[in-house]
Amino acid sequence: MSSPDGNWTSPRESGLAQLGGRKQLEVIDWLADLVEEGKRQGSIRSDMDSRPAAWELMVLAWANEMALFSGCDEFVRQGYSDKIAALILDDMAGIPSQDLSRAEHNVSSSR
Repeated sequence: MSSPDGNWTSPRESGLAQLGGRKQLEVIDWLADLVEEGKRQGSIRSDMDSRPAAWELMVLAWANEMALFSGCDEFVRQGYSDKIAALILDDMAGIPSQDLSRAEHNVSSSR
């Protein structure tokens, strides 16, 4: 079915949205397990709440995917997504990050 703006959509009663939601929750659970493993290994701070941390990673992945899918990828291409990822990862590791300029340094030095 096509929406008025020409985009393809699925009727709510098809169950596609619910299936997609369940799959996303599976990915969040998987990411939360990775966060837990990082906590056990000491690379992620012990007081980090795993599910919200997994959600942060998922939101960044969604934003990147949507940007690339829609052709609005300038922020991905210019490294801003990498900077945000560095801030998230620094927070998980307990490394203080003041702002995006610090994250920019981390991204630049890791390339």
